[in-house]
Amino acid sequence: MKVCMLIPNSKYERGIALYGEELSAAISNTNVDIELVTYKPGSFFSLLKAFFKSKNYDIIHIQHEGRLFGRVDGVYFILGLLLFFFRKKVVTTMHTVHTKETKIYSINPILTTIKRKVFHPLHRQIINIISDKIIVHTEFLKKELINSSNINPSKILVIPHGAKSIHLPSKKESRQKLSLSGNIYLMIGNIGHVKGFDIIVKQAKKIDGTIIIFGSASGPLNHAYLNDLEKYVAKSNIKNVIFKIVNIDEYNGYGSLWWYYFRAADLVLMPYRLMSTSGIFINAMEAKVPVVCSRSEYFEEISRNYNCLKICDNDKDFPEIIKKAMKEHSSLYKGVGDFFKKNRIENLAIKYAELYNTLA
Repeated sequence: MKVCMLIPNSKYERGIALYGEELSAAISNTNVDIELVTYKPGSFFSLLKAFFKSKNYDIIHIQHEGRLFGRVDGVYFILGLLLFFFRKKVVTTMHTVHTKETKIYSINPILTTIKRKVFHPLHRQIINIISDKIIVHTEFLKKELINSSNINPSKILVIPHGAKSIHLPSKKESRQKLSLSGNIYLMIGNIGHVKGFDIIVKQAKKIDGTIIIFGSASGPLNHAYLNDLEKYVAKSNIKNVIFKIVNIDEYNGYGSLWWYYFRAADLVLMPYRLMSTSGIFINAMEAKVPVVCSRSEYFEEISRNYNCLKICDNDKDFPEIIKKAMKEHSSLYKGVGDFFKKNRIENLAIKYAELYNTLA
């Protein structure tokens, strides 16, 4: 049995690509013959080339998130037809499930309507047709997928997003390297409106500690958003917000600044306006840092099982919730450890190996 995992190239998309690499490595340790096949997100010819390469394997495991397959998901339909033609066993991990109720931030309302009413429903049907098994990371995504499609529930499996055991610098070492002290709060990753960093920035003067914004802004809309943030901080004379803007290549890898900033932080702040699941949250768990976040079904589900985060219902309450999280830091830190033990990627890899064996 030969398995390939189809993922985007990490030079163009960090989160899902690195997760695919880590998961593939963990699965290979279970004696499964698995290899990576990569493509450039949004590039039809790159995806087509990767797809033809994947026909040499018995099982194709797609790490799927719609935007990776092109601005309009039509590319995926072509791939679906090819997969059906090759008659391969297919496992699709859906990192997002878009329904009619799912919020979509777009500058083009007409395109948004077309996506909701046409492309997303068709997309789910194509995934249903070509996939022998569909993986989602949470129970609420399984319910959304069932309620928004005619997919047989027995085809859908819930396997959590795995957390990897890695050797990281200590908190003291990280703060020394970055010249940081006091209470440190981190907002990290791709900077854009949906991440809600402005919600924290506009209340920064009410927050006791240093707020670090570390990451990159991809595309004109995100660049404009970042520029507005920087101008607001300067105009408002906010002293406790620090920007560390880097190229995506500068924070790949476990020895990079990415992890030094995680380890230096007391809390990771995630005031997201829109999300389904979150690789940043998993990174926080790997770095052993509690989270303060906006309310979402994803965080609600985690909160019911682990005391590793604090949820903020109203944007204006973030300063108070952050203060409460710092007072309860030791118990939240223990909750992070509980989450990590239960969701180790090495343990989840065994479930994937068992799944592949049932399909072989």
